[in-house]
Formats: sequence, structure tokens, C-alpha cells
Amino acid sequence: MTPDELKAALVEAVARRRAARALGGAMTRRLKTGNLLIEAEAAQRCDLCGAVAETRPYGPRGENVCFSCGMKDRAAAERAFKQRMDPT
Repeated sequence: MTPDELKAALVEAVARRRAARALGGAMTRRLKTGNLLIEAEAAQRCDLCGAVAETRPYGPRGENVCFSCGMKDRAAAERAFKQRMDPT
């Protein structure tokens, strides 16, 4: 990747981050460069246990879950994560 391509990818990533935050969107995504971007998100209520914590949409049916609930069915969390990173 050339310096100009890297700069363009970073500008795109910042623009997407701002847009996602404005819409309340997820901050875990794969960039066009192929790099994985995982950022902390504001605390929300876990759809499974009700705890207020950082959540991710990795529940068995796509629910937003805290880390503890996500690890109760680790295989489902891993499938949801992989699907989110490579939806093809």
C-alpha cells in the first residue's frame, strides 16, 4: 500500500467512524484495507442479562450482549463475529 493509499484509507476510516457514531452504529468493522477495527462503545443494557456494560451484537440471535453472556455460548458469538466481519 502506497502512502497515498494509506492516507486515503485512514481518511475513509475516520469519516465512517464519525458517521457510525452519529447514527449510533457499531464500531467493529473491517476496513477496505482488510484491517479489523474494534473500538470501545458506550455502555448499553445487555439484551440477555440486563447488565449495563459494553455490548456487542454477538448473541445467539444477534442480540446485543455483554462479554459474560457472549461467552456463555462462545461458538455462537464467534459465528456472529465472523458473519459481521465477512458477510459473504
